[in-house]
Amino acid sequence: MHIIRTLIAYDDKEFKDKLVNLIKTIDGVQIVGIAENGKEAYEKIIQLKPEMIFLKFDLREMNGLEIIKAVKENLKTIPIFNIISDKVIDNELKEMIKIVGANINSFILEDESIEDRIKSIYKDYKEYKK
Repeated sequence: MHIIRTLIAYDDKEFKDKLVNLIKTIDGVQIVGIAENGKEAYEKIIQLKPEMIFLKFDLREMNGLEIIKAVKENLKTIPIFNIISDKVIDNELKEMIKIVGANINSFILEDESIEDRIKSIYKDYKEYKK
């Protein structure tokens, strides 16, 4: 069975814990790292080379766009990014898509119900990888 190596980059402990606990219940998924700021997220992406990332856009030290630019410059294989934000970041999202194309898998608003959304993201990705 293919294991989807996942990294979570989020600075709010309550929301991050919710994501971690939810992802731990999904078969075929392994959380390989957790980061609390953008610089740490970037370093862990380079070091751990996760396949999928759940990334808060507005992290301290580096935001989502800066992380994606740096990852694109330094890795041959770009992970799948799922961007989480408290607001629509239309221009930045378009620029991120321009940089890594289909590797921007989804945009998740913080206030939406994430349980079904996260499970759906993994289910769709597993189908895609078959």
